[in-house]
Amino acid sequence: IISGGSIFTTSKGYPGYFDRTGKNINPLLNHKIFSERIAPALKISKRFFGDEPDDFVTRQLNVTALEYLPKHGVDVKIINRLTFNGMPVSAKNVRKMYFCQQFDQMRMLVPKFVFEHLKKLRNINKLK
Repeated sequence: IISGGSIFTTSKGYPGYFDRTGKNINPLLNHKIFSERIAPALKISKRFFGDEPDDFVTRQLNVTALEYLPKHGVDVKIINRLTFNGMPVSAKNVRKMYFCQQFDQMRMLVPKFVFEHLKKLRNINKLK
């Protein structure tokens, strides 16, 4: 297992991922680059994706990966997203809770040190 960092999904290979307007959602170039260049060079035969129930752009990446990559020798595994009280645990949802000051809910979704850090940021921003 290696970190993908910024090389596995880039604005060149999947501009719709970064655009977020819904106009340019075609991750096939991303999968082509991965299956033709990255996977062979690193001897990758399996790729993991996280389930994205609330994000159309990322869901498209996952759906097309399931269709495209196995045809090119790469097994695809979609890992179910952790949920809490029926809500997907995601940075997107934590950001919403932070900006809406829903700290009691947020406390249940993040590690203690993250929660404490976000509370400190909130207090610092109140002073500004």
